[in-house]
This record gives sequence, C-alpha cells and structure tokens, in this order.
Amino acid sequence: NNSKKSFTGKVLVGADGAGSITAKLGGFPYLPLTNFALAYEAEFSDVNVERDSCYVFIEPEFKKFFAWMVPCSQDVARIGFGTTDLHGFENAKKMLYSLPILKEIRDGKKVREFSHLIPLSARSKTQKENVLLVGDAAGQVKATTGGGIVYGGNCAFIAGRETSNYLEGGLLNYESEWRKRFGGYIAAHSFSRSFLNLFGGPAFLKAFKLFGGKTILENFGDMDFFIKKKMPG
Repeated sequence: NNSKKSFTGKVLVGADGAGSITAKLGGFPYLPLTNFALAYEAEFSDVNVERDSCYVFIEPEFKKFFAWMVPCSQDVARIGFGTTDLHGFENAKKMLYSLPILKEIRDGKKVREFSHLIPLSARSKTQKENVLLVGDAAGQVKATTGGGIVYGGNCAFIAGRETSNYLEGGLLNYESEWRKRFGGYIAAHSFSRSFLNLFGGPAFLKAFKLFGGKTILENFGDMDFFIKKKMPG
C-alpha cells in the first residue's frame, strides 16, 4: 500500500534470494556474475508420463548447465533448463521447446511457468556481526543441479538455533557452524561442476559410463551428500 514502516531487532536474517538486498545493504562480498545460472521451468498437465523416469539434456545452448523433464504424477510433468549464458537465455528456451522427445508433454496444458536466478557458489562471507545470509542469498546451493532446499533449509535451522542462543546471552556462531556441517559438501558440488564444465557434457557422460558411474550412484549416491549416511544436523 506504498506505506513505509521501520523495524528494529537484535538479529537480521537475509533470506531474500540470489539478488539479496540484505547482502547489498550489509556490504557483503559480491558474487561474480559468472557464478549464476538462469533457470526456467514450465509445468504441463493432461500428459502421459512414466512416474519413475526423468530426462536430462546436455546441449550447447544450455551452457555449463542442463535441461530436464521431471514427472510430478501420471499426468503432470515439468520441463525446464538452466544456463550460465544469461544473454543466450532465449536461444536455450527455443532449444528446450524444439526437443522432439518432449513434444507430447508440450502438447499438454501449460499450467504455469517461471524463471529464477540461481547462485552456483557460496559467498565468502555470510555473517557480519548480527546480520546473517541464508539460502540462495548465501549461495547455499548445489552447483551441480542448482538445488538448494536441503542445504538452505538446514542452514536456516542453524541460523534459528544460533539466533536463539544469541538472544539468551550466548555467541552468534552461524558462519562457522553452517560451514562446519555443510561447507565441505557445497565445495564438493562446486568442484564437480568445475569438472563438468572443463570437459563438457558429452565427454563427461562418456567418462561417467566408462567408469561405472551409474552403478556407483545407484549403490552409494546421494544427491546432497554424495554417500548414503544420516543427514547432518
């Protein structure tokens, strides 16, 4: 309603996305523009898909990222892509809608569509005294897939716990605590993304098949923590 209000508090948590205003106003280190991917997704209903199958596409237009088809149910599916070439976004979108294998899905009813900017690396600093950054604002994202629910959610839990401790007279150790638990995993995803970018999609897939990557992932893989184990925290 165009009105302005002022609030005061002992802790400020910025969970305001990749383009965090909190980070900007708080003077946190910038992330290079090359450390982002622009993603697009559309959901279609009235389609016929296998609920236990999904597709991943690695094409030049999806620069340093990929496209996907993911079933939501027997008659609902989502298609989308991500690209680090922000200027080539429209060309990547055209490629997605021209893939023959997705024609049957595109012939369904488009329910919704949206785009989103995803950080592909963690900020070098996510706490400045009593100002904290969480989730995409902190870059707590898997550089391999762009997913951030698990890391962002768990780091938000840590932020809440540390804030509670601080309000009760303790220290505010958010930065060190989340990095201790999840920093190594996020770094591993960043390394994997760098490896994929270095060798390119087709070469990576050949090496993946040659060294039995599918079998390794099926038996030991975990999308977030790489090995099957109890989730930290």
